[in-house]
Amino acid sequence: MLFSTSLHQGQRTDPDSAVSSSRQGADLGAVICNLKSVLKLICEKVMVVPDCKRSVTQVLNALLSEKGTDSSVLLCILDVIKGWIEDDFCKPGRVTSSGFISHKEIVSFLQKLSQVDKQNFGPDAHEDWDRKYLQLLYGICADSK
Repeated sequence: MLFSTSLHQGQRTDPDSAVSSSRQGADLGAVICNLKSVLKLICEKVMVVPDCKRSVTQVLNALLSEKGTDSSVLLCILDVIKGWIEDDFCKPGRVTSSGFISHKEIVSFLQKLSQVDKQNFGPDAHEDWDRKYLQLLYGICADSK
């Protein structure tokens, strides 16, 4: 009966709950690190395949829209998208040579980036986000003259 009472009261019966909680934190850190590595790698091969590009775009849009996405992951997404835009759009005399991202997709990503929930960002992450996003916008506007 002690078991069912403690479950109803929301208490854990696992004596190692502190250990499992720290493991979950470590696992989350590893997941975030791996996700950031994957984001950096997709530029090389994945975005040139239309079906893969569509899937990656959907995942990035979902991560940008999700309220609980870690700020370091969002900053990594911003860096990846910023790199695509700078490579495909902002270089003088270049016309989407790699074909990663169309002008329509650029506008869509800019809209999603502008709507990212920065409420849980720390002050440094918030400042970093604003600086990178504004540099991206400025680069696009300066190159469109």
